[in-house]
Amino acid sequence: MPETPAIDAEDTAAENAGAFVTESAARVAVLERLVEGPAAPGEIAAERSVDAASVKRATEALRDRALTELLVTDDERVYGLTAKGERTLFFLEAEGKI
Repeated sequence: MPETPAIDAEDTAAENAGAFVTESAARVAVLERLVEGPAAPGEIAAERSVDAASVKRATEALRDRALTELLVTDDERVYGLTAKGERTLFFLEAEGKI
């Protein structure tokens, strides 16, 4: 009987996170922008031509999944990409999904 290939938990997590990200163009735009460095939702919306409300929802949803992190809360919310977010983006690019 052939051996069943082992399932890599990290690959599965990246695939699941990737599916979540690709359900929304705003989520994709946020991750692609944050790979360049931290940014505020308004900045992301302007640079990526995405509705500001969509970017705000996307940053919060990505933060809930630990793909982004809130870096500054004083005057303006600034988000950064987490290691999990970087892995997910890499997975999506490697799979040709974005």
